[in-house]
Amino acid sequence: MTLFYRRILLLSAAALSFTLAAKPDTDWTPEESRKYEHHFLQPENPLGFPEYLQTVTVKYASPEAAEKAKLTFPALPDEQELAFSTRWDDVNDRHLKMAQLLKKHGMKGTFFLTRPWNREYYQKIAGKLLENGCAIGSHTISHPSLPILIPNEAFRQMMLIRPELESNLNTCVVAFVLPGCTLGSRIENQTASVVGQTIQRCGYLSNPEFWNDNEKRYNLPAGTCFATNLFDANDKNPSMERFEKGLKRQLEKLSRNPSNPHITLGVHTWQDDQGFKELDRIFTKYGHNPKWWYCNENEYAAYRYQFLHSKIVSVKRNGDTVIYTIRRITPHHLGSEIPLSLKFSETPVSVKAAEPLSPAGRNLYKLPHDKDRQTPQYVELIKNSANLPLTAAIFESKKFPGLSVGLHWNDSKQQLQGFLLNRSRMPLRQINKTIYFPMQWKTPVRSMRTWEILPGSRDTFLFTPPAEDKHPDPNFSEGSHLYVLQCDFLMDGKPQRIYAAAEVKQALIPFPCARDTAVFLGPVPQETITNDLLARLSVPGKKLESVGTKSMEIWRKQADRQGVKSYILNAFSTDKKWINETRELFKQKKGNQLIALDFDSPKEGKNYLLFCSPNHFREAWLNGKKLPKLKNKLPVKAQKGINRLILVRNPVNWPQTTLELAVAEKDPFQPVKCLTPEF
Repeated sequence: MTLFYRRILLLSAAALSFTLAAKPDTDWTPEESRKYEHHFLQPENPLGFPEYLQTVTVKYASPEAAEKAKLTFPALPDEQELAFSTRWDDVNDRHLKMAQLLKKHGMKGTFFLTRPWNREYYQKIAGKLLENGCAIGSHTISHPSLPILIPNEAFRQMMLIRPELESNLNTCVVAFVLPGCTLGSRIENQTASVVGQTIQRCGYLSNPEFWNDNEKRYNLPAGTCFATNLFDANDKNPSMERFEKGLKRQLEKLSRNPSNPHITLGVHTWQDDQGFKELDRIFTKYGHNPKWWYCNENEYAAYRYQFLHSKIVSVKRNGDTVIYTIRRITPHHLGSEIPLSLKFSETPVSVKAAEPLSPAGRNLYKLPHDKDRQTPQYVELIKNSANLPLTAAIFESKKFPGLSVGLHWNDSKQQLQGFLLNRSRMPLRQINKTIYFPMQWKTPVRSMRTWEILPGSRDTFLFTPPAEDKHPDPNFSEGSHLYVLQCDFLMDGKPQRIYAAAEVKQALIPFPCARDTAVFLGPVPQETITNDLLARLSVPGKKLESVGTKSMEIWRKQADRQGVKSYILNAFSTDKKWINETRELFKQKKGNQLIALDFDSPKEGKNYLLFCSPNHFREAWLNGKKLPKLKNKLPVKAQKGINRLILVRNPVNWPQTTLELAVAEKDPFQPVKCLTPEF
């Protein structure tokens, strides 16, 4: 995985076999030439975000003071003790009340949203969250459980929501949280690292969950995926006692590990009016603390990434004056224009960047970004959902009249094709193009930069990923492939952003795994399922017998559920009779389901592992005999040829709750050949 993340650095245009625009003509001003050179700096930060140079001229009281002076970057903007943020998940009308309450007490929140098609919510509620100083975060398109999804579907859910949210609200989204705070699987340990890869592949910097070791958990480079110390005050019935206990616990963690000075309250705005009154009481006590930095996730991530990865590249002293050159990350990937704080060891007489800076504290100043290095004013998404050829579709911008942008994957040539056409009356300047690739490709992100696209000009690119970049694991090829192009540019001197997305839908190819071959029966009352019945059913080669004539008493195939992993079962039917007959049993959490799976062993007595979550199943039978007590990885011995497993599922109150099941030698992603039992 370390090698994988070494490759995550955004590649230069040369790596894509493109030629950069020619250097500016001699009649360009020195300032324009400087900006041009800075635009094409080779990034040094671990995620390869574009960088530029700023100079800060500092005058001291004497040459001696100038000689002794040192410049550092404080860990938090005003040298506060900690950063305090709040996290609120899902699409909820109460978010606005929460945002207003936070603002009243000098606090901020990040609202992690889903369902981008809910236009009414985004128009009436979400936009007002930003007006209250809050930020918007990503929570996937439709809130699925990520551990059950194949890598490309997880990427689609996590990636597409970002431009959807940004274009809905004209804001940057750099924070992400997991649906249901669910990350891992009990039967395999690959999911956490794959989700971590996907978080970073999608351009997210912040992931505030109930753990504070993101980079270790996800196997990511240091300083690339910011965590927090998360606690709650009870989503429905908050109390001062619970808040203070949680806060104390997180402050103690922070004292033991000050390298992550971030505490977050969350996770849902489920409070009633009385609950909001209690939060008002809590926030009255804990708001407006001058030693705390009340921030949203965009601000925290942007500042911390700058703090960790900005550099002082030169120091020139001339008498009582020192000129510092600072290498700094441009803010459009960071999601916030928050200034970088500067701390001087000696008291300056004056500090000047593009303009004079005023002190923000003792020897403390805040360095804003250059005016042409800002987050986008407007964001637009142009989707090519059917992956139409660029000549056959219209990709005209509505927010930026005169611009067109398109993206298309040519499957026959294995080539990504894209363009940005400028038919407006003004040139586009400082164009940064970032391409996000689906999980099929090992290199996650590539970038190109162009200095300008003049009116009437078209910027076109073709890219054929090298064959060796294709992931060798077939699990990374399944599902729809989403390609996203992010273009950041200056138009009339103002920063703007436009996305193009192409989705390559893949035909579902049945795979001889549990997901595509297992069948189920039930739920039926517990007394229906006897040991004699289970022994008979688990004999291979026989047609599965039903336990009655009702819809729930006969064997059936699972309902199709695309985008899930090969070991995920969906013991659910869309048949109306089955739904009606089983409604009460599910509602009361009564009745068991039976799962039948045939698999083929090439040798007698061959050893396999039965992968399943023990809490899902009451018992399991193999070839007429009951297996020992189930565990995540239960060793089983197979007979030559067809073997049959029968598992008894524990009652559940939600029929579409998924199951995990695989038979394999070592890896549940590489199961033994499975077949559909005769029924």
